[in-house]
Amino acid sequence: MLSNGSLAANGYEALQELDTNGDGTLNSRDEAWQQLQVWQDRNGNARVDDGELMSLSEAGIAAIDTDYKNSTWVDKQGNAHKQIGEGINPEDVIPRANA
Repeated sequence: MLSNGSLAANGYEALQELDTNGDGTLNSRDEAWQQLQVWQDRNGNARVDDGELMSLSEAGIAAIDTDYKNSTWVDKQGNAHKQIGEGINPEDVIPRANA
């Protein structure tokens, strides 16, 4: 759900709203970054259990590009990938000095 109460058309639209500095990338410079988590259902029980939630940094994600392309790809497990975007690994980030 978006801040205006409407439903986001997709997850990327919701991520774009969290990109508070408007640079097209959700990262540590955005207010919500520290609140976001990744869930890895390690035991496959479809419930969040202890140790299954981690920060984006703990998951090895340095940033998420909020741009996406629509897709019709269905993987071999039958999951439909309706939108495709990119995550950015910490190794791919080039530090830059603050101006």
